[in-house]
Amino acid sequence: MTGGLTGKLETKILVLYTLRAGGGLDFDDITAVLLSQGLVNYFELSQAVEELLRAGHIDHNNGRAMLTPLGEEALREFDGHIPYSVREKAFAALLKLSAARRRKRAIPCEVVPCGNGYEVTAALFDGDLCLMRLSLYADCEIQAQRLRKNFEEAPEDLYLSIVERLSSVEKAEEQK
Repeated sequence: MTGGLTGKLETKILVLYTLRAGGGLDFDDITAVLLSQGLVNYFELSQAVEELLRAGHIDHNNGRAMLTPLGEEALREFDGHIPYSVREKAFAALLKLSAARRRKRAIPCEVVPCGNGYEVTAALFDGDLCLMRLSLYADCEIQAQRLRKNFEEAPEDLYLSIVERLSSVEKAEEQK
C-alpha cells in the first residue's frame, strides 16, 4: 500500500471524509473507492466501518452509509490528520465512480430470456433524449452477455456507425 494509511484512526477519518465527499455511499462503493487507490487494506477498512457504525459516526439506511452529526463533528476535529495527497486520491476515485454511474445510467442494457434464446435490449441516452434503442436476439446466454458487454464498452461508436451507414448519400443514390 504505497502512500496509504496505516493507523486505525486515519482509516476511520478517511471513511468519514469519503462519505462526506461522496454524499453517502453503499459499502461496496466505499470499499471500491478506498481499495482502488491502495489507501487502506480491506480488513482495516471493514473494521473501521464496523466501529464507526457502533459508535454512531455513520448510519446505515437503505443500503447506504451516511455521516451522522456525530460523524461530521469528528471529521471537523480530525480532518487534518489525513494527508492532502490521500484526500486527493480518495476524491479522484469518487469522481471516477460518479462518472461510471452516470455512464451506466446513460447506457441501459438488459438481457432477458426470450423463447429459446435471449433478447438483448440496449439504449444510448444524452440526458433525457434517447439517441438509440436497439433490440437483438441471441441464441445463447454467452452470446447475449457478449453483445451487452460490447455495447456498453462503445455505444457511441455503434451509434455513429449506424447513423453514418443509414445517412450515406452514396447508398441512397445507388438505390435510385
